[in-house]
Order: sequence, then structure tokens, then C-alpha cells
Amino acid sequence: SGAATMSVELILFEIQESLEVPQEEILSSSECIHVQAISHESRLQEYLQTRYHVKQHLQKKINLPLKEITFEKRGEGKPYCPQFKGDLNWSHSHNWGTAIFSEQARVGVDLAFKQTTSSFTALSHRILTSYERDILEASSDKADVFWKFWTGKEALLKANASGGFKDALNIQLDPLQQKIITLPPSWGDLNFWTLQWD
Repeated sequence: SGAATMSVELILFEIQESLEVPQEEILSSSECIHVQAISHESRLQEYLQTRYHVKQHLQKKINLPLKEITFEKRGEGKPYCPQFKGDLNWSHSHNWGTAIFSEQARVGVDLAFKQTTSSFTALSHRILTSYERDILEASSDKADVFWKFWTGKEALLKANASGGFKDALNIQLDPLQQKIITLPPSWGDLNFWTLQWD
């Protein structure tokens, strides 16, 4: 799911077993230090390849070597690039990654592969309103509807740099009609926000 307020660019990439480009060509000096603390190989490849693909996309806009493109965090962890006069976000799931970019809008993205899980009920009480749980219970494909709620809320929270799911119950969605019903009042006009599930 992606949340945005204007036109956006979206990339999708597969996270391979390894990256053919040397780390030194991709990572900034602070990223080189950070990457030394990543001990799990799949997490390391996720970190490296996400930065590689995101920086490759940004390089077309800001014309810097990959290792000079840096990321910092705002809010509760939302990445931003000081050299890019816009907003970006990324997500990964099951060896796939996606990133979203906009020069005019706040953006957030979440990627999840639909899974069946017995924890829908427990999770739904933590992130879904009673209205949303009614939609979920009435659905013939609970996994699909649950993951649309999850990714939609996550993308909106990321776009607002809220992070986590602490405001999840203040967001009400109808994924069957691809509609945002309510948002936290501090987020401003509901008409300012859009959400798209793909």
C-alpha cells in the first residue's frame, strides 16, 4: 500500500542473495560503520540492496555519487535524504523491496505478502476499529482484507512520520472501497490524504 498527497514515483526491486557492487561504492561513511553491526546475512543484504536501489533512483535527480547520498531519520524513524528536496520511504517483505518518492508530497509505503495467520483476531483488536473488524469478519477473504488494513495503516503512519502503530486505532479505513474514513485530527484535512492498494 502507498499513501501520498500528490504525484509519486514507486520502484519495486528483488533482494538478491548478494550485491555485485562493492559496499564502498554505495555506502556513506556512517552507513559503513552501521553495516558492521549487522550480523544476519539476509538483513545485511536487505540494508545494502535497499540503499543501492534507492540511491540509484535518487542519483538521477541529485547527480551525486551513490556514497555521497545520505539518509537520516525524522519523527519515529522515517528516513529522509538531506540532498533530495522531497520525501521518500521504503519497505521490504520476503526478498522484495519497494520505495516511494515525491518532490511535492509526504509519502509512505508498506509491502507485505498476504499470509494466512491465526493471529488475525489478536492483531485486529490492536490495530482495527470495531467498524473495521466488522468488515474483516464479513469478508470471504480475511487474509486479503486484513493485510490491506495493515499495509494501508502502516503506509499512512509512515507518510505522517508517526512510526509504529500507536495511532492505528485513530485511523479508520475501508479497503473494499479503497477509502480513508477517519484520521487523527492533528493530521489535518482528510481530503489532503490518498491511499492506494496494489
